[in-house]
Amino acid sequence: MGFEWLTELQLNDITGDGSSGGYQGTVSFYNDQAAVPQNRQLNLYHRNFSGSTWEGADRLAFAGLMNPARLTATRGASSVGADIYTYHKILGDMPVQGCWFEDSNAGEHAHQINNLSLGLIVLHILDAHVTFSDFVALDTSLVDTAGSTTVNPYIVRENGSLWQALQKVASDEFYVIYFNRLNQVVYKTHPQFAGAPPASVITLDEDDLLAPYQVEYRTGRKARNVNLLGLTDAMEVLESTYPAGAGVDVTGPPFEIRCNLQARLDTLAQRQYEWLNRDYVVTVIVPGTWDFEIYDHVKLTLAGTATNGVSFAWVAKSFWVNRVTYRRQQQYGFITELTLDEGFDPAA
Repeated sequence: MGFEWLTELQLNDITGDGSSGGYQGTVSFYNDQAAVPQNRQLNLYHRNFSGSTWEGADRLAFAGLMNPARLTATRGASSVGADIYTYHKILGDMPVQGCWFEDSNAGEHAHQINNLSLGLIVLHILDAHVTFSDFVALDTSLVDTAGSTTVNPYIVRENGSLWQALQKVASDEFYVIYFNRLNQVVYKTHPQFAGAPPASVITLDEDDLLAPYQVEYRTGRKARNVNLLGLTDAMEVLESTYPAGAGVDVTGPPFEIRCNLQARLDTLAQRQYEWLNRDYVVTVIVPGTWDFEIYDHVKLTLAGTATNGVSFAWVAKSFWVNRVTYRRQQQYGFITELTLDEGFDPAA
């Protein structure tokens, strides 16, 4: 099917979630069941409104697949609801066989890769083990291979879900993998564990927020310390405990990753300790559609005010976007809801 403008489509909501690793949402069509065949490619565009005018060019807001979900018909009209999603859902249903990789330029088989890294393994699986059709190709331009951990050898275990297998690879170096709203695969360091946390995209304060906002206190059992084990390319095991020092009582199982440098492992142990002991998960709502992405660095300033007996002393406090939802609401057209995990910013 060729490119076709769909002017009768109504977008209801889109949600991006770091845990699932992609975006999904719902749209509606009125009196046009034929507009929603199975597995239809869908691009959604929008235009920004600034001051008193609309901008002249369309912006790509979402790319993915659309499938019919439900149809409602009366004597006078019909409505078809459809689900839309990025390719993470398709990869979740694809199995992957066990794969052995080694660092080699011998070229005897495809799993011998020179200067092998976990990022190159992810890239190979996406490029060589995933096929949709002759007309669809994965955009892997945002897969980080240069900064990824070098490994030799590495085994990707057989898995009924290729997507879960890739998420396991990412967890072996504190990376994340997800599809952004434009259906591009992103493979990068989780911001909590980056050498230098990414710059914040915005600082929000109470004037930006719609009521209510919600703060969830993480009051469960916290980690007394973290014991991190790093397997090197030489098949040696590095170890780091945070907080460090004589007489530290290590509790809980060790975390096992791939790592070749003691200094890097020490940094990761501290970041993991801060992550496990984060105090807050915050949900905020802003009017309109804001250009947020999963794992964006957002800062919150909630300080110097008290409303209904509630006050905070947060000045540009760092959070990571774990979930972002764009939802239609009659009063504002659309709203943007963010679920934010408290982040660790060494510069704060």
